[in-house]
Amino acid sequence: MSASYWLPWWLTAMLVILSMILNPSRSQSIVNSSTINIPIRSFCGRVAVISQSEFSTNLNSTLAALRRDLSVNGSYFSRAQTIGDADSVYGTAQCRHYLTTVQCLACFDSGVSTLAGCTSGNGAYVILDDCFIR
Repeated sequence: MSASYWLPWWLTAMLVILSMILNPSRSQSIVNSSTINIPIRSFCGRVAVISQSEFSTNLNSTLAALRRDLSVNGSYFSRAQTIGDADSVYGTAQCRHYLTTVQCLACFDSGVSTLAGCTSGNGAYVILDDCFIR
C-alpha cells in the first residue's frame, strides 16, 4: 500500500481534536445511580462490643448525624460521634465533590446498607465508587 492512501498524521490529529471539541460528552465521566452505589471494598471488625444494645443505639445515632450533615446542600464530608459508657461510636463519611446532595445521600444510604451486615463487632468501613463511610 502506498503512502498516498494514508492521511497525514497532523490531519488525523486535527480530526480527533475537532471531534472531541464538537462532542465533549464522550470524553466526560458519567455519573448515574447505577455506578455510585456499588461497594468496591468493605471490612467488618472482629472485636466484640461490650453491650450490643448500647452499641446499636450509639451506631444509629452516629449514622443519623452523619446523614444529617451530608444532607446540607454543598456538604461532602461529615464526622460524628456518640459517646457511651461502654461502646462509643465514631464515624466519618465523605462523598465526591461532583455529586449532587441527592446522589451523595443515595451513596451514603447504600453504604449504610452494606455496613448493616457488620453486627458482631465494632470497627467497619465501606468504600463505594463515589463515597466512603467509616
